[in-house]
Amino acid sequence: MTGETLSTEGGREALKDAMRSVQEEMRTEQFRSRQEEWMQAQVRSTAQRTERIKRLVSEAKLNYSQEQELTRRLEAEETTRNTLFEEVRTGAKNPREIRQAMRTQREETDQAMTALLDEGQRAKYDVMR
Repeated sequence: MTGETLSTEGGREALKDAMRSVQEEMRTEQFRSRQEEWMQAQVRSTAQRTERIKRLVSEAKLNYSQEQELTRRLEAEETTRNTLFEEVRTGAKNPREIRQAMRTQREETDQAMTALLDEGQRAKYDVMR
């Protein structure tokens, strides 16, 4: 059967189509697998971030407004980070551009929190970061 398939033009095309189909299925499965791994990593990252914030709030004895500001700023960082990563994935931006944008936002968050926290709280915040 294989010899017959390869000896005719139609047979070769059918074999090529079958190979393309299998390769496409493999690419789709790999993409799906990477997507699932990424989603699981996101869930773990979010859980770890939430735990770090809770620990900081408890250990640094942040008041309600400090806790709310910290949470708001860190969530804004995460939202921006996810948006920037999506832009890299689609090719709209390169990694170097987003690295600088993320660094700038982190510095802004750190400056705002430095102004909001006392010296002991800042030390614990720096450890958390």
